[in-house]
Amino acid sequence: MASISKFGNRALKRGGHSLILGWSPVAIEVIKELTIANENVRKPRIVVLSQTAPAEVESALAGLDLGRQKFQIIQGDPTSAKDLEVANAAGAKSIIDLSSKLEYLEDLINAHAAQHPALRVAIEEILSFEGEEIYFNELPALFGKTYADAVLAFNTASVIGLVIDGEPVLNPSASQVLPRGAQVIAIAEDDDQVIYTGIRQDALAKLDLSQAQTLPALMQTHTDAAMPIDHLKARLLAQISENSDLLSVFDGLFAAEGASIGLLPVTAFATAGQAIELADVAVAGISKGYSVIGYFDAASGGVALNPPKNARITPAAGDALVVVGTFAA
Repeated sequence: MASISKFGNRALKRGGHSLILGWSPVAIEVIKELTIANENVRKPRIVVLSQTAPAEVESALAGLDLGRQKFQIIQGDPTSAKDLEVANAAGAKSIIDLSSKLEYLEDLINAHAAQHPALRVAIEEILSFEGEEIYFNELPALFGKTYADAVLAFNTASVIGLVIDGEPVLNPSASQVLPRGAQVIAIAEDDDQVIYTGIRQDALAKLDLSQAQTLPALMQTHTDAAMPIDHLKARLLAQISENSDLLSVFDGLFAAEGASIGLLPVTAFATAGQAIELADVAVAGISKGYSVIGYFDAASGGVALNPPKNARITPAAGDALVVVGTFAA
């Protein structure tokens, strides 16, 4: 059961907390996401600064199973400098402003989720702290190497882009060189899973950039495409609060133009019925101009995001790859 403390105007001295500004149904979903994110935090703590009566906030939290998470509730104005000082905003590790306007991004995400049920599953996992997430890592071993090298340098992470001179670039060209200080943008179960395992030279030898082409994304209309807005906004706010650099990545990943997330038939990259290692699938993807990040098994309906590159699959007609790249109109 979560521990809840109510503070009047007594200033908080200890920092390191997640600070939520405001109160609405979105806050409950944000708290659920932060609880998952804080599972490995020694003393997780969330502070709510809101004009809502503390008793109402406490009542909403009472029915939630939030484990070791501790809460502090402060009644005040989130726009007041004095009240922000009481909530020790300067010492917070992250701040979630529930009044933030993210409607444009919510619309873009739902437009992508509507393309295919499997794509919605992949998107929901990326946006949640439960499962695979997006991380930024600087790895000196890759300085001077190419993007193709980087894609094949991790067994338990799927590279989707680079940060060069502070600017994120999704799915750059295979020949893009990583300058000193560049970061890889990768999808992994946790940041400690973005482990450099050495460039797979055996797979890299199969790179053939003459195969580059722009393919149409798979589309399959489904009735439950739209994600609940409170649910979606909460995940976005929680993710961005933990790493503000994710906003620019999300802007690109779900954009209507340029490199974005989508589905392509696996038969565009591998032969149906023939077993293949996922490292070779990744090379086939890069050869055509796409970063492969997941696999959709049509028979089971399951989506495996960021499967290990040393795993083997036997593709079947109807199976698809979750990729990042540019799609034909």
